[in-house]
Amino acid sequence: MASKGQTVLQIAESSVANLIYLSFDIYKLADASSKLLNFIGACNVVNGGKPIILEALASQFKDKEDALQYYTALHSGADYFITRNTKDYKFTSPMLPVFHPLEFYSKI
Repeated sequence: MASKGQTVLQIAESSVANLIYLSFDIYKLADASSKLLNFIGACNVVNGGKPIILEALASQFKDKEDALQYYTALHSGADYFITRNTKDYKFTSPMLPVFHPLEFYSKI
């Protein structure tokens, strides 16, 4: 959808750090730099800053990293939050619904 201009992808800067770590240190992907550059090139990278970090830490989310990603998306104006890990997103706002990728794809 993004390649056809039908949607805009966003990723939290904190998630990019996770991708870099996973790509180079855990999975040791061949040509990790090129793959990450292609992926990041298709996304808007959004930052939360200190207010979002504080909101995430004060939230009811058990996983504060998930909270940071969610609140970054919420405050950046995202329409949807898409994750394979929907079970950890119980304390969300109706302003930013959470979908599993397959669920999201079936709804559109």
